[in-house]
Amino acid sequence: MRPYLAILKDSVREAIRSRTLPFLLVFFTLVLAVLAPLGLRDETAWRLQSNELIDAPLLAAKLRRDAAKEGEQPGDRVLAQLSADVRKAILSPAADDAGPTSERLRDALNVDVLTAAEFYDETAFESVKMPESGGGFGGFGSSPDDPSELEALLDEGPTSLPPERLGRLNRLLLSAAFPQAIAAPDAERVFLTYGPWDVAEEFTKSIADSVGLELNRSGVRFIARFIMEFVAGYLAGPIGVLIALLVTAALIPQTFEGGAIDLLLSKPVSRTVAFLTKFAGGCVFVGLAGLYLCGGLWLIAGLRLGVWDAGLVAASGLLVVQFAVFYSVSAAVGVLWQNPIVCVMAAGGVWALSFVLNVVWRPVQQMDIAARPAAVVAGNDEVFKADAGGWVTRWNASENEWTPALYPTTSRRRRGDTAIPTYRLSGPEFVPQTDTLAALEATGVMVGAGGPPRRTVGSRRLYTATAENDWEGRVGIAAPPLTTQLLFRPDGTPLFAGRLGVFTPRVESAANETSGGFLDALMNEVARQTRADVDQIVEPPDDGTVSPAFPEPFAAAIDPRTGDIAIYAGGVVRLYPPGESEPSVQATLFEADGEPGKPGGVPAVVLATGDGGALAVTADGTGVAVAPDGTTSEFAPVPGSRPRGFSTDLNTGRLALATHDGPLWVGNVQGEGSLVFDDVSAAGWGGDGALWVGTGGDEVTRFEADGDAYRAVETLAPPTGVWDDIVRFGLTPLHYLLPDSIGLGETLSSLFSGDEEEAREAFGADLDLRQPVIQERFWGPLIHNLAFTAVMLGLTCWHVARTDF
Repeated sequence: MRPYLAILKDSVREAIRSRTLPFLLVFFTLVLAVLAPLGLRDETAWRLQSNELIDAPLLAAKLRRDAAKEGEQPGDRVLAQLSADVRKAILSPAADDAGPTSERLRDALNVDVLTAAEFYDETAFESVKMPESGGGFGGFGSSPDDPSELEALLDEGPTSLPPERLGRLNRLLLSAAFPQAIAAPDAERVFLTYGPWDVAEEFTKSIADSVGLELNRSGVRFIARFIMEFVAGYLAGPIGVLIALLVTAALIPQTFEGGAIDLLLSKPVSRTVAFLTKFAGGCVFVGLAGLYLCGGLWLIAGLRLGVWDAGLVAASGLLVVQFAVFYSVSAAVGVLWQNPIVCVMAAGGVWALSFVLNVVWRPVQQMDIAARPAAVVAGNDEVFKADAGGWVTRWNASENEWTPALYPTTSRRRRGDTAIPTYRLSGPEFVPQTDTLAALEATGVMVGAGGPPRRTVGSRRLYTATAENDWEGRVGIAAPPLTTQLLFRPDGTPLFAGRLGVFTPRVESAANETSGGFLDALMNEVARQTRADVDQIVEPPDDGTVSPAFPEPFAAAIDPRTGDIAIYAGGVVRLYPPGESEPSVQATLFEADGEPGKPGGVPAVVLATGDGGALAVTADGTGVAVAPDGTTSEFAPVPGSRPRGFSTDLNTGRLALATHDGPLWVGNVQGEGSLVFDDVSAAGWGGDGALWVGTGGDEVTRFEADGDAYRAVETLAPPTGVWDDIVRFGLTPLHYLLPDSIGLGETLSSLFSGDEEEAREAFGADLDLRQPVIQERFWGPLIHNLAFTAVMLGLTCWHVARTDF
């Protein structure tokens, strides 16, 4: 071993002697100095955020109602603080149709109301239900960390409070007075800082909206780590690797020059082992520099962000792998030609070729993955699918392709303008009674011209489309606040389900006077009003607040054959027979004291109901079956897989449970069933009992039961073109022959993005299992690049062993 250790030491010493290591360390120090000021700042939550103003028109209507009442009302106090132009816009007779926009009203509340020491008046708020000991304060069952916070602030007196605490008091008062229009605030807000300055909120919001982040602590941390990853992983790292290639390019050629190799081979050493030891010497040099960079990032993340993540230190190993991939090319050329310049040119050429190839190939693959159906619905000889980006299409048999559906031409006909992610869309659902395709936009993301997407919370718009208008969508009424799911009764009547309960729309025009039935009559109401009148058919249990709400996590389902409704809230399943407002069965599935949706708390589920019972499946693929008599039994339909949602066969009541990562379970509401596929993305039952399954990028396959198995009957997919053949037979083989430096970036991202729990919280996926979690590929690119390096080193060792130097 001693001779090889001596060779290793000589290699490292030669690299250090070039004085490049000190330069590299200085460069990395400057990078760390640039990133070190990144940090987090906590602030008591008092400003009204865009997602907290749940229903601006409803708030304006309540302000007008209070203004018309006798005596001082909370709405009078709000109007008194607002500027004259905003007050006029609210009280105008035309305000029902053209009141202040949500953004304008939110800004006015933040500037004029929340900062006003004169806002609170005991007489005006006398009728508002204030918090009691141990209770909430009226914001949909939510409460701050200290339930007596509002009382404590009132005891101090508004005029004696500092600005931040005054804003907090007024913010809590608004939520207590108008709980259906303004959500309860969080206890604190987290800001991204750079030194003593706050990073512009527009910047953090643009990143959050573009990738679907929630701006909670985990989300802001994710943004900070993303910045660190970009600067260190995509700028400093590659530059450092390039410098290291220049420094180490001469190590192998000098070793195999005449005279030097003779002296080396005069010792009792193996040629191949000597070559590999020289190669390892160059990697050790890079490892030292990479450890310095990644160790510094680990300290910054720990001291400034409060995240002590060993994955950041492990990222130094990825820098070594990235270097080794191209150094193996340099070493092979060095053995053949003993020319450092040729070594650098060869390594740079392979790097450039693989980079250009993967810049083209990887987006194609990502588009193919993104195009995989996230929802499939079928009925009356029509088949529809929606991908994860919300692009809803219909199979056009005459043109043999998928064509746009559901959204209006003027707003969302083009793919680039379709911006309602499927996990924010309840549906699409096919209503066979009226041959209608319908979906509810629970949370929308609008694309601004030339700018990043902007999240709009609370739009809750109903979209419908029929064959009569070539499946062109119509924008319908808005559902009640906090609606997350669209359900349909057996007669085709829509129901809006959310934490405030289950509602059915009420329309003035008779449904039988409209050719499209109740749903079409409901859509016609849009011409006369912006909000549907609704009847509440299921109310949340009394939770001691002025506006009771089902606790989180929340899910709802309906049996499309009988109309039975199941609601899961806070770990409890409640079953409601048709027409009943009280549950016939109430079963507690989970009890926990932790935060909902997180480890130690009540888990989120996907829900199905039928035959008087219900199924609830958690994020780990295990679940509980609830019998009609309330007894429960555990089962594991898709263990280890994150469920996406259930689909119910209208004929037999069979259930299909799709997942985010491939397995598909088919069974009954008693939990009896089996896995029938292991690599599908979505599934839905057709009116004839056939199972339609998303099996590829733009591919949906019809399966029919064949005993205990399913056989493929028909596949709907557009024909492949020349570009598809180029990708399949040209780019893809080249991708696997060459190294994948861009893929290593995905591996690096998985180390920088934190653990899975924090990622779920950052993307809001801990309370809604329909929401996918971004999963970076870790092992695939790493194995790919290590295999390339091993092949290059193996071929070079074979040449070294057989050549007489």
